[in-house]
Amino acid sequence: MKQNPQQGVALIMVLIIVALVTIISTQLITERNLQARRTSNIILAENAWQFAVGAETLAGIALVKSLKNEDTVNLSQLWASQGIVFPIEGGSLSAELKDLRSCFNLNGVLTTTDKQDAEKDNDKALAGEVIFTELIKSLAFDQILPAEALAARLRDWLDSDQQPSGFEGREDYEYSGYTLPYRTGDTLLGSRTELYTISGFTADLVARLLPYVCVIPGVTELVLNINTIAVDQPELLSSFYDKLDINTAASILSARPSEGFDKEGFDAQLPAEAVLRKGAKIDFISPYFSVTAKVELGRANVNLKSLLQYDKQTSDIMVLARLGIDD
Repeated sequence: MKQNPQQGVALIMVLIIVALVTIISTQLITERNLQARRTSNIILAENAWQFAVGAETLAGIALVKSLKNEDTVNLSQLWASQGIVFPIEGGSLSAELKDLRSCFNLNGVLTTTDKQDAEKDNDKALAGEVIFTELIKSLAFDQILPAEALAARLRDWLDSDQQPSGFEGREDYEYSGYTLPYRTGDTLLGSRTELYTISGFTADLVARLLPYVCVIPGVTELVLNINTIAVDQPELLSSFYDKLDINTAASILSARPSEGFDKEGFDAQLPAEAVLRKGAKIDFISPYFSVTAKVELGRANVNLKSLLQYDKQTSDIMVLARLGIDD
């Protein structure tokens, strides 16, 4: 019996149609799965972000409860607890607080004395510059430039004029000549990582300097809370004083009571020849803190660093800034 050629063509057409339907169906299913996963990731990320903001709020509550009736801010208080992890459905949350007066405030390089305010001499180092210079020297970093040059360049990045600070200062003329040109900030720092953009501050230098420094937005005061400086960072205390060597500073921090020094107790530890540098201040309390929150929720990971200001009179907590974890 002779076969009809039309039947072969029809069969091929049917197979082509089935193949096309299969391909389209597969694409639709794949797209649907991708959309579902994308939606799931968005929801997870949003939930993780809300947990991080919740950790920020929890940190504020811990500050209020810890400090409301206290005369000092010290590391024995509830707010200073380390390594606490909170289990949450589908993941975990951790948060740690740090006193921003336990480190060198980079904006404090612009700290001046009354005499310097009157003179406005760009060729003379500001009080804050001198202290920052002493900190870098005491840390004995193997940097390319002298400590004085680094301090001058940080000052020029912060100040609002275009006149270099001494021979080592750098203003727009330096940065505008780069392959990818930019200008100086001409304002206070908002993040420690801005150091990477300043001439002379190499990646290695900044990475080693970060544990010792911080940024308090809008604040140029240079104040250290003697009760929250890390015991293994005596260079901070030493840099604030003339004739206070690192070994003596380390001994003072090691002798610090768990509840912290009061003024009389701290003064009794200081050598008679130690003199607080001009522009520097030592305190036993602090209104400025940072909270670092880490959230792991399924496939989502959120890291948030928030800068907080605590008002003891009203027990209010103000969020000054929200930054990346690596700030």
